[in-house]
Amino acid sequence: MKNFKKIRPGLSDAQNMDGMLWINKPKFFGNFLINWKRYHTVDYNLFYMNIRENVAERVEAYLEVSKGQ
Repeated sequence: MKNFKKIRPGLSDAQNMDGMLWINKPKFFGNFLINWKRYHTVDYNLFYMNIRENVAERVEAYLEVSKGQ
């Protein structure tokens, strides 16, 4: 879960429930060996592509606003 060269879509999901982010156990080969209750230590790994997409959207929105000023 630390190799950023491999992208695995659908590894995990996420739901916002009352301001808390909940995820299901990530699906990958050997996940039955992992018995974690908290995934905060690997959250960046799990949602790396989502974070990149979010940053791109924010930059685009900022640049659009900046053009109008």
